[in-house]
Amino acid sequence: MTLVDIESFKKDWVAAVKRALDVGFDIIEIHVAHRYLNNFLSPVSNTRTDAYGGPFDNRVRLLLELFDLTRALVPASYPLLARTTSW
Repeated sequence: MTLVDIESFKKDWVAAVKRALDVGFDIIEIHVAHRYLNNFLSPVSNTRTDAYGGPFDNRVRLLLELFDLTRALVPASYPLLARTTSW
C-alpha cells in the first residue's frame, strides 16, 4: 500500500463513516483484524520504512488517524470501537 493508497483509503473511510451516520448507525467499529489493518500493527508483517512502519508509534499511526477522522465526524458521546485479533 503506497502513501497515495493510504490517503485514498482514509478518504474512503470518511465517506463510509458519513454514509453510516446518514442511515442511522449508532456505533462505528474499526475492524483491525483478519490481516488488513492489523498488518500495520505487527513488526513482522509491517516492514515499511515510512511514517507507517518501524517503531510502534508509527505502526499504530493509521489506526489512530482513522479514530481521529471518525471522532471529527461524530458527537463526543458516540461510541467508537476497534476489533482486533490476538495475533
